Amino acid sequence: MTDSLLNFEIKYWGHYKTHYINLVKQPGELTSAEQPIELELRHNANGDVEDIPYAAYVSFKLDSLQIDGQESVSFKITSTDYDGEVFEYNGDYNYGNN
Repeated sequence: MTDSLLNFEIKYWGHYKTHYINLVKQPGELTSAEQPIELELRHNANGDVEDIPYAAYVSFKLDSLQIDGQESVSFKITSTDYDGEVFEYNGDYNYGNN
C-alpha cells in the first residue's frame, strides 16, 4: 500500500487485445459490522489468445472503503488464477496513515 493506493504486480497471458483488471465489491453501503470488506480482483481478457506472458502493475484507490466514524477498515481480496487456485490477501486501510 502507498498512500491510499493498493498496488499489485500481476502476471497474465494475452496477445493483441486490451485486458481489463478490476477490483470490485458487492453493491451497497459499507458498515463497520461488515468487516473485513470483501473484494474481488478480476481479469477480463476479452477473449484474447494466451500466447504471450505479460506482467503489469495495477493500483486501486481505497478511498471509497472509508466508513464514517472509523479510522480504519479491514478488507479481504480474493482472486482465482488460471489453474482455479484461489489467491487471498488480507489488509487494513488506515485513513490517517495513507
